[in-house]
Amino acid sequence: MKFITWFFMGMALAAGACSSSGMSGTGMGGNAGASATGGSGGSATTAGCADPNTHVPCAWSHLVTFTNPVVVTNVNGACDANDSQPPLDAAGRARLANASVGRGFSKVAGHGDSLMKYVAGGGSGGGTGAGDAGGAFANAGVCGERGMANVSSTAYDGTAEFYIIGEGGLGSDVCVVRYDVKRTGPAPAANGWTVVGHASWDTATGDLGYDIRVGSCNYGH
Repeated sequence: MKFITWFFMGMALAAGACSSSGMSGTGMGGNAGASATGGSGGSATTAGCADPNTHVPCAWSHLVTFTNPVVVTNVNGACDANDSQPPLDAAGRARLANASVGRGFSKVAGHGDSLMKYVAGGGSGGGTGAGDAGGAFANAGVCGERGMANVSSTAYDGTAEFYIIGEGGLGSDVCVVRYDVKRTGPAPAANGWTVVGHASWDTATGDLGYDIRVGSCNYGH
């Protein structure tokens, strides 16, 4: 499986109030040993995924894979002409299909509960990224990723939507591409975890939610 290698930057918005411990995340740290699970009700700790500030282990972490891309919204072909990262045109959707990335959840990151990602080799990875503002496309927008899943220490089953909001982020969605996202293996217990953005995870139900805006991108001709 190929790992996602897109750059993530910008601000993050929580998709609901934080209700309990843990969310996926990428934490920086030394080469960690094998993951160790403990506790119950989906509150396992993982050696590789940890809060980058406190080094407290993540509540859970998984290797997840994106499949079955569906174009939900495509106003005037916005999905086919944009500088979003990851690319949302047909070629970009095909590249993301079956791509895998480490995801985790940290309860105690600097600004609260955080979705984490694994970046192989300390490079960039996971999440979405902003395009080049003022590029070859006519309209200014805001790009991001939102998702929901049911997550425990042994499972991740949900969806993710990569989107563009029109009118510089003040309008409605002009492009939405939805993927199924499921656990396909254990997360890497290694160096290269970092924070993607804010999220919420309910330990009682296992429900995870996030909505992360990454900044400006452009679309349309």
